[in-house]
Amino acid sequence: MTELYDIVDRYRAEREKGTRVLHLATLLATEGSTYRRPGARTLFVTDDSPRGYATIGLVSGGCVEGDLALRRTNEGPRAELHAYDLDADGDVLFGLGLGCKGKLWICLERIEVGSPDDILAQMEGWLARAGGPGFLVHSLDMESQGTPSWAPSLEEALVGARATTARRAFVEVLAARTRLALFGAGPDVVPQIEIARTLGWHVAATDHRPALLAQLADLGAETRVCPIASLAKAADVAAAEAVVVMTHQLEADVEVLRGLAAQLARGSSIVRYVGLLGPSRRRDDALASLTSDERDALAGVLHGPCGLDLGGDGPAAVALAVTAEIQATLHRRSGVALRTKRTAIHDDHERPLLAVVLAGGESRRFGGPKALAELGGKTLLAHAVDELRATAGVTDVVAVVGARADTVGRAASDLGARIVVNEEWERGMTSSLRVAAREAHERGARGLLVVAVDQPSLTSAHLASMIAAFDRGHSIVGSYYDDTLGIPALFGAAHLDEIMTLADDERGKDLLARHHESLARVPLARGGLDVDTRADLLAYDPVREGGGARPSFIGKPNERRKA
Repeated sequence: MTELYDIVDRYRAEREKGTRVLHLATLLATEGSTYRRPGARTLFVTDDSPRGYATIGLVSGGCVEGDLALRRTNEGPRAELHAYDLDADGDVLFGLGLGCKGKLWICLERIEVGSPDDILAQMEGWLARAGGPGFLVHSLDMESQGTPSWAPSLEEALVGARATTARRAFVEVLAARTRLALFGAGPDVVPQIEIARTLGWHVAATDHRPALLAQLADLGAETRVCPIASLAKAADVAAAEAVVVMTHQLEADVEVLRGLAAQLARGSSIVRYVGLLGPSRRRDDALASLTSDERDALAGVLHGPCGLDLGGDGPAAVALAVTAEIQATLHRRSGVALRTKRTAIHDDHERPLLAVVLAGGESRRFGGPKALAELGGKTLLAHAVDELRATAGVTDVVAVVGARADTVGRAASDLGARIVVNEEWERGMTSSLRVAAREAHERGARGLLVVAVDQPSLTSAHLASMIAAFDRGHSIVGSYYDDTLGIPALFGAAHLDEIMTLADDERGKDLLARHHESLARVPLARGGLDVDTRADLLAYDPVREGGGARPSFIGKPNERRKA
């Protein structure tokens, strides 16, 4: 992402100089081993140098930028898609002997500065707003390449991708700038700011000593003076994914931790990393000054002592170790040496998220196939599947069926869900949860999103909030309602083995309780209202239109009689 900021900065400078045309190359797709991933960019600016142009950013390891420069034109189509095959023959073609053996699809676009189609102007506006992520829809058709279109949300981007006339489209997610909040302004803050700014992060430093903050003025960080007595309030409202507490005064550190604990306890905090500088003994002294509730709120995100064990000494080495730990935490990485990985370097976020509807029960209390009962003109099964399919980030929906597998499975298949049969459905819901975890494990999923078929309050907006919490670094996400945690729930891949070994008398809720320190809680309005009996279904009327919904069943007459 740092190169995007550099590109926009250069674009702004060229616009102020009166430059009318620039060229932008964007990597849209890759195959095999490649140096960069989709979304990488190179900006070409014509200048008076011997080669005639300058570049900002890279779309490869340097092997195709020269060729792309030759393909720039001020006439003809504004955007063209170019494919590069860097196999052995390709290396000979370029004369570089890279041996990457990867394939690249790159869009080369002519930017007419200030025109309505100026995508860099739109990116500049997005960066200035400093809000959430941005979304671009790119065509991947060689013969119908056009300029990318901007979308305000991932949902609208996906709709746009499906609506495009292109056979294939790439939805690019431009992540918002990482925000780092530093509490402290000593000399060791300087390299911390410098490294973070090099990564393109937004940095804000807060301290109670104005003279120390004044020394940070030229480093590009926001500075805020705050007395010790108000540090808890300042930390409570800090809007940052990562926070490092480094005031070197125990009283000040405790106030910051207290404020962060209050923010995290509300359940809506974006903070995913809290680093406390200093040895373990100092951490223990600080935590001893907090209440048990405050310690519990910090448990899932507190890193103290903060930093990875990289070796070295001095402020710069410490800043490197702390920044490396933040980077690994925010990207859900382990920080291990790449040579020890047994999977592709960039595979984590490309793995699917498996969404599962548990529909394997016999529904004895209900007196019929509950999954096929209708509410508001739609079956409960259809409601669950439709909400999952409407959730951004969900591409694979599975229905785990058991009792009445033929009927329920056929209905789920008609709705577009894959079917997995739980042969041991009589052992209870946990058996279906184990089957779901096994399916996620076999498919290499990065996470398992589980919903029940009998929760009419389920919405795609709630599921999207759960996925957002998961993407912020929480390995487990549970729904919070009626002062308890429960389903829908999202389990990271690291927990799949644990789910597969759950006993019949254990529940997913027990797993949520065991991992409260790494858990995100997402409120679900009316989440406790499930459908166990026909009376529940009759009583449930979310919109109060025309009274209660009367249940009906889809299936053959003899199946209804069996119920």
